[in-house]
Amino acid sequence: FVRITDKDSGCFTTRELTFYLLNPIPRTQNLEVCDVLNDGKETYMIRTFLQKLQNYSDEVIQFFPDATSEANNVGEITGNYDFTSTNTLYIRITSHGCKRVFPIQVKLVPTPNVLPIKEIIIANICDNNADSQEPIDLTKYQSQIYLENKPAQFYYFLGYDETTGSLSNQIYNPPTFVAGTSQRVYVKTRFVGGESCASVTILDLKQNFLAPIYVHDATLKKCSYDSSSLVSFTLSDALPLMFNS
Repeated sequence: FVRITDKDSGCFTTRELTFYLLNPIPRTQNLEVCDVLNDGKETYMIRTFLQKLQNYSDEVIQFFPDATSEANNVGEITGNYDFTSTNTLYIRITSHGCKRVFPIQVKLVPTPNVLPIKEIIIANICDNNADSQEPIDLTKYQSQIYLENKPAQFYYFLGYDETTGSLSNQIYNPPTFVAGTSQRVYVKTRFVGGESCASVTILDLKQNFLAPIYVHDATLKKCSYDSSSLVSFTLSDALPLMFNS
C-alpha cells in the first residue's frame, strides 16, 4: 500500500499497489493436426492453434517457420500452412511488453480409413402403415464403411458442413432410425480412445417400398334399447367400411 501525504495540510490518501510478474508461455508445445487422407500431408489454418496456445486473451502470438525468420521478423505465417509428418514451428508470444519465443512441435495424426460415400439400396420393403417410412438399423453397415481392424466408435448425424467439418443433428438411436424413400446420413468414425481426429462417411439410403395397404378407420354402431353396456358386434362388418374408398 502507498500513502501519499500533502506536506502543507498533512492530509493523506492510501492506495493499493499491485505487482505482476509476466512470463508469457504457451499452454502446450505439442500440437496435432488430423491427416484426413492419411497421405502424410495436410493444409491447416495456422490461427486455429491460438486457443490451444494462449493462456490469456490479451496475448499476441505470431507464427514463424524457423528461428532465423523469427529473429529477423520475416516470413510470419498468418494463413494456411502445409504440414508433413512432423514439423517444428516457432511462436513469439507478446504480452504487456514482455516477449518470449518457443519452438512447437506439430504432428500429423492418422484418421480412420473409411469409404467417403456408401450407397445403400434396400429393395422390396413393406411400407407398414402406408406412411412411406420404415426403421433402418444404421449400425449394421459399419463393416461396409470402415476399412480397418482397429477398434472404432461410430456416431450418426443428419447435418454436415464440409467447410468447417462440423456435424449437427445427432441420431441418438441409430438401430431404429426411421427413414423415407431417400435419406442422407453422415457417419463419424474415430478410433477408440482418440478424442480429436475422425473421418466422415456419407450414407445414401434408398428404400424401394412395396405397394402399401390403404385402409380407413371404421366405426361400428348398434342400437342399445335397454341401455345395456353389453352389446355384441361382428368385427367382419367393419371390413367394407375400412376398404371403402
